[in-house]
Amino acid sequence: MNRLSGQLFGQDRVAAKLPVAKVRRGSESGSSADTGEGRAERGTTTSVFGVKDMAEPITRASIVLAANRALWGEVSSSVRKVFTKADYHHVYIHFVMDGSISDDDQESIRCVASELVADFPEHGVKESSVRLDAPTRVPDLEGWYLVFARRE
Repeated sequence: MNRLSGQLFGQDRVAAKLPVAKVRRGSESGSSADTGEGRAERGTTTSVFGVKDMAEPITRASIVLAANRALWGEVSSSVRKVFTKADYHHVYIHFVMDGSISDDDQESIRCVASELVADFPEHGVKESSVRLDAPTRVPDLEGWYLVFARRE
């Protein structure tokens, strides 16, 4: 949880931002000591105190679209629902499965997580799965976005 923004899992709030110092390292016009300007790594900013802030928040649209694309070709008949969410550190993907979770299903879950890592390299990705056999209703998970649901 980012203590500056007060963002909790699944709650969309505007993040408070520290002023950003632009420090150009290795510029053609001189050294960083000369210019006082520079670049931070992709997805991070450097505050006026020289400390790297956390990665930019992931929007709902970007996480849902990325998760949906990551599922292409990886959804077996035993997948009932897939949920996702993100915070400043991680992207989470959660699978609800019907029946035992096979080795092939586990491999597909890892493949989906790998696709998400490629889309959000500044975040860690945590995947999880749970068995919940039909006809038991799959509850909606508060703070999570539904990215796949099979017809039941």
